[in-house]
Amino acid sequence: MVRRLSEKVEELAEAQRRTEERLTSLAGKVEELAEAQGMTEDELGRLAREVGDLRGSELERSYRERAASFFQSILRRIRVIDHQELGRILDDAVDAGNITLLEKGDVMHTDVVLFGQRDGQQVYLLVEVSVVVDQYDVERAARRAALLQKATGIPTLAAVAGQRILADAQERARATGVWRVVDGMAEEPS
Repeated sequence: MVRRLSEKVEELAEAQRRTEERLTSLAGKVEELAEAQGMTEDELGRLAREVGDLRGSELERSYRERAASFFQSILRRIRVIDHQELGRILDDAVDAGNITLLEKGDVMHTDVVLFGQRDGQQVYLLVEVSVVVDQYDVERAARRAALLQKATGIPTLAAVAGQRILADAQERARATGVWRVVDGMAEEPS
């Protein structure tokens, strides 16, 4: 009987050892899975950012290429100012002492700049484009429009454009006189 008990204890000890080995192996696999999940989540985050960047770039391109359509209720005789022309305009302003190089750099990051007429007067329209317009977009548009006007001496309107606009950005735009173009429809600052 003692011998049988001793054998059973040895069997149980061996079963315990195998169970512990399996648990150790399983813990290693769980750790590997957790690492793989973390890497997958990182990759999905990176892909989401890239898709967001692509959506934003596509939206900017669309507003630039179809400016006459999207901004016709703001300006007439619309002409898109390309990046090189904007650079030359701002270089002249820097040379004249109207703005600093830092201010030029800020305006150069603008998404879309248009030139046209409003109420018979020649004006610029500076547009910041985002898929979802937030308060920061509104503030950037207002600041950069003021700098472009300072650089050129030509009245400059500010606008934000996107597929939708957050409520706080809507209020900020009204307060700062920034036009809103949401899903292609323009809304006055007031």
